[in-house]
Amino acid sequence: MEDNTLEVAGGSFNTQRYLALISPTRDALKTLIAVEGYHNDGPFEHPNGYHRFNIFGKATATLAEDMALSLWGSHYRAEWRGSGQIPERAVREGLIGLRFDRPDRGRRHPADQPQPGLSLACG
Repeated sequence: MEDNTLEVAGGSFNTQRYLALISPTRDALKTLIAVEGYHNDGPFEHPNGYHRFNIFGKATATLAEDMALSLWGSHYRAEWRGSGQIPERAVREGLIGLRFDRPDRGRRHPADQPQPGLSLACG
């Protein structure tokens, strides 16, 4: 990667995206760091508050003319309030009257996934 990048974007339903790509490469050591943050409330009566965070890092060292060692890692984290799955009885009984409503406004759904890696390439 020749240039470092910083990007900020937004859109409907309070959509926000932040992205940074950084490559502080030095001689035989090539590196890349990528970070992304994202938020979206969705088209719902009660915002679903979707938050996502991704980070990725990789370092590759040239050990010989035809040999390289790479170490990388990534981490994904997200959280949101559930929507789209509503009990049929709640609709029948009129408990949910709006198209994008939900009965449980407080339940959060988290996800957390780290991932390390190591590789040796020859030839």
